[in-house]
Amino acid sequence: MTCLHSTKTLIACLLAQVLAAVLLTSCGVDGDKVRISGKFGEGEGLCYIYTDDGPTAHLDTVKMHEGRFRCDFALSQPAIVTIVLPNFYQYQVVGRPGEEVSLKGRINKPSEAEVSGNDDNELLTEFRKKSLQLDEKGVAREAAQFIRKNPATMAALVLFCKYFAEVETIDDDEARSLLSLLRKSQPTNQALTSTEAFLAPLLQTAKGQKLNPFNVQTIDGRQLSFGQSGQKPLLVAFLATWNQGSGPVWRILRALEKKYGSRLDILVISLDGVTARAESRAKIDSLAAPIVCDTEGFDSPLVRQFGVRTMPGNLLVDATGEIVDRDIPTMELADRVGKLLP
Repeated sequence: MTCLHSTKTLIACLLAQVLAAVLLTSCGVDGDKVRISGKFGEGEGLCYIYTDDGPTAHLDTVKMHEGRFRCDFALSQPAIVTIVLPNFYQYQVVGRPGEEVSLKGRINKPSEAEVSGNDDNELLTEFRKKSLQLDEKGVAREAAQFIRKNPATMAALVLFCKYFAEVETIDDDEARSLLSLLRKSQPTNQALTSTEAFLAPLLQTAKGQKLNPFNVQTIDGRQLSFGQSGQKPLLVAFLATWNQGSGPVWRILRALEKKYGSRLDILVISLDGVTARAESRAKIDSLAAPIVCDTEGFDSPLVRQFGVRTMPGNLLVDATGEIVDRDIPTMELADRVGKLLP
């Protein structure tokens, strides 16, 4: 009898422990967080989870152990959340407060992972699988079709950001068309508002746009104005001594100065953190063009105004103030200027 009683007690204790474990693991997500969990079979290291959507922007880290991780990520509104695995593979998912997003796959084949938790992430999983066999241009075309078919979804915004807003070379017309469609379909989406703000400077300084007049102070103290209609053609070069690709551009600018003289205005905007470095480089290449350097790099208001995203970068403007080209490859720069000034 005593033995039977002890057995019953033991069973009751075990059941209580199991119930407690179930309750603990199945507890809901706080209303101001999204739970991000992953099962990848194997893998160790840190995962980075972040969003840069305006007021929700922040970064968390979570350890992956034996292929698993879980993080309750603070989120006050629906947003695009980026998850970076220890092998640096990235996922962009849609996070919503109070919900869970689950990733399941193999660490050696991350592109085949299933992402679930809401309709948007299931749509993104379907798109990702469908695009595995496509080349870069094919994926972009497929993304554009998806956005036009599903413009009211957050999944459409994820694809727009990845294939049209955050690429090195933007298709300006396509980006404007898709952005307009998204805005009509999602008029109150704050994540979309952040994307528009991010893209605005680049679209405003795209090929075919008029360059807004601007004033600068050069490193030797001169106050200069550019962008007025009726001025000479202008070449703006965005360079830095820390950027290896900028080296050949300094020499090309010197050759353009020598060839075209007063027929062409050249302005160098340096992203160096120390003014003396830009000044020293100009002296080495005997460059007489004015140089602007406020030492703020990519955070410079002027750099942001021009939507600079690649280094080296450039803008080529004709005498009417129209931007005729931007971010011309270094080896083609002299030829493009030559077509403007035969």
